[in-house]
Amino acid sequence: MSKKRVMCGSGAELIAFAEDEYLSEVMLPALTKPSKKVPKSVTFEWGLVIPGDGAAKFQSYMVTATGVTKWSLDGAWSKTHVIEMDFAPTKKRIAMTQTIPGVLALECASLSIERGGLKRYTLPPRILADRFLVFGAREVTWTELRQWLAVPDELDMYDQTSVDTLIDHAKDDEVIKSPCFGLHKFQTAAGVEAPWISVAMMLAITTKGHYFSVHRGTCDDAAWEHAKQLPAQLGPCEVMSGTVRCTGEEWIAKWASGGQTSTTKPGRVVAPTKKQRPRARAAAPKKAIRRPRPESASAPSRPSGARAASPTRATRGPRPGSASAPSRRSGARSASPARSTKRARKTSTSRAGRARS
Repeated sequence: MSKKRVMCGSGAELIAFAEDEYLSEVMLPALTKPSKKVPKSVTFEWGLVIPGDGAAKFQSYMVTATGVTKWSLDGAWSKTHVIEMDFAPTKKRIAMTQTIPGVLALECASLSIERGGLKRYTLPPRILADRFLVFGAREVTWTELRQWLAVPDELDMYDQTSVDTLIDHAKDDEVIKSPCFGLHKFQTAAGVEAPWISVAMMLAITTKGHYFSVHRGTCDDAAWEHAKQLPAQLGPCEVMSGTVRCTGEEWIAKWASGGQTSTTKPGRVVAPTKKQRPRARAAAPKKAIRRPRPESASAPSRPSGARAASPTRATRGPRPGSASAPSRRSGARSASPARSTKRARKTSTSRAGRARS
């Protein structure tokens, strides 16, 4: 992405910019914390994380607010926290809040946003707050999953293929065999907007054992913390969530307890290597400064706009044989050498005729 600078003078323009740039997973890596005195202008940095097949990319946006009337922070600031931005759709000024995870409030006249270049970025270890995926060699049944998730007895299981279909409990004790795909929801009745917890089975034809993801619904925090302990029941397995992929034992020891969703280790922006750095451009040669030629003491100054005489005219002297060049009146034609010769011959002829007579 090339560099770009935009000016936003209203909340509507800021919202349009955020939509055009797809500002979804944004962090705040650089910030000068607000003080009691409201400054006239503030500058901070947005960092957009762009996932990729290999290393992720980090897109930097330098934001400068002018005409600031409010600049406050209620709570803490974390460089690796994915912020939530709320823009008021104002027509003249800008009013916005950013959860970082404290609430950063800003009201200003305008924002200048400059998009920088892309950098390689090492994502920090972070799990999603509402889902995880687990896979391993052990085969499981729906009865076991209900027990391990501590699903309340009043909840039935519905298979959401096209509509919510109640599943026959007669097969709950059978081992779940491949192929098995579908979202299975634990809820009170069909058509419920949000289930208590749902399990998405993803057993391909060649897959043996278990391979599914668990999604949080309306269950409370205690029930979800218990659900995150599920890999402890599955024996050797692997768990994936967010940017984390680890064994079931590591998941239980480091991530499943306490509702922890990230570590204190921040992500790392990797500077470009020597090969990746752009070559420095050669300095442009300095232009020669033309200095005015010193004017002769005898040469009269030329008024502005007057046409300068050509070097030929300026250096041309009187004709050979004459003591000085006669001055010529304005508008008089100068005689050519041929005409002067003819006149001299005519004059001498007339004088000779008078003498004979």
